[in-house]
Amino acid sequence: MIAQFGRWDGNNPGVNGWTGYPCAYGGIRGQRDLFFIACSALAKLTPAIWNALGNAQKNRITLAMQAQLVSLVWQMSGTNPFINGGGAERTIRGDQQQWGRGFNPNFTAPGLLGPAMIAQFLGPAAANNFLTTYNHNNFVNQITAARNGVGGPLDEVLITFNALGPGVTPANLTAALKRPGNLPPTIGFNQRPLYQVDDANNLFTEVMTQKMWTKVVKNGFQLGGNGQVGKGYGRPGGAAFGIFEPTNIPNSFGGVGRNAMVGMLAPGAPANPLDGQLGMAFELDAGDGGLNVSGGGPRSAMKYAYETAVLCPTTAVVLIAYNALLRTDPGVIAAMSQQKVGMQDLAFRNTWGHRDFSKGGRPWCGTGNNGNTNWNQASANAKFYQLLHNAHDLIVVPWAA
Repeated sequence: MIAQFGRWDGNNPGVNGWTGYPCAYGGIRGQRDLFFIACSALAKLTPAIWNALGNAQKNRITLAMQAQLVSLVWQMSGTNPFINGGGAERTIRGDQQQWGRGFNPNFTAPGLLGPAMIAQFLGPAAANNFLTTYNHNNFVNQITAARNGVGGPLDEVLITFNALGPGVTPANLTAALKRPGNLPPTIGFNQRPLYQVDDANNLFTEVMTQKMWTKVVKNGFQLGGNGQVGKGYGRPGGAAFGIFEPTNIPNSFGGVGRNAMVGMLAPGAPANPLDGQLGMAFELDAGDGGLNVSGGGPRSAMKYAYETAVLCPTTAVVLIAYNALLRTDPGVIAAMSQQKVGMQDLAFRNTWGHRDFSKGGRPWCGTGNNGNTNWNQASANAKFYQLLHNAHDLIVVPWAA
């Protein structure tokens, strides 16, 4: 990890595939930023790592963490001026297509999990003080002074904070980072109540039980429950789950269909021992507003389920390390229970296969193309997801027991 921080801290973008994260852009990019947040938080708790970093490095890491806190709190704040804007919600860069509190968890989960970890990294009181005393120009000046030259590790953050998007101004950004009376902000999803950034128990519980592990375990999506499927897909009489994808699909942009039932556990799998339990990943029986002439449709895709799943045990490990979660809290107990079911269900589908379906089946149709693939253990191994399961099974589950 020391080497990774050294690589990040250099002014050599593009070397060995470096992409410039974190960028504090928000929206769906928050998924990637969250791993920087988790690594930084764990590094600070590990003297062998943190003490090996120079003061300038530590300062740049802290500024990057503060920048992400501002960006994520802006999106989730109860005093954000666009919170009740009827689709007007936007990232700090003003991107409305990348953000909405009602979006699927791969968009929204980082908005609560990130602040929960950053508050522990900074210290709860320091995090709240930073937000309530935030001065945009001063913060941009600090980033500029610490950037380590052109091409340095804070370049993407500086771009974000120098280019606030349409509708986002220093004034309304600053106002969204606090409540009247100069109180710390509260953040959350569409539902209420909202929680302060240092309330790790409730922020973690909110994601686990209200966004991510929210479905009852079943084969996949249920017909008629999540919108229309694309033209050419079959609706077999009596089928409870999935749809039939023929070989030739109209308007498929050259894709070749799988000639099989899709959007569900692969046929031939044994009965799922978790069937009927609460905790299946939301993305395995969800709606999809993707690129489809019908305006969306159903989604049951391991690819999307894992986009958020990787964030959940990761955050749990960090918060456990900081002693920020209360094992006896009823919400945390429910969150850990649902997560355990969900992670075991993902492992079952890795073993027996799951035929992903998303984006209405087009323009990415058929085996081997983007979101509509035949997922299996090799798919999970290619993404090193076993490491995620190890973290969950070896750290989180014993802690919660």
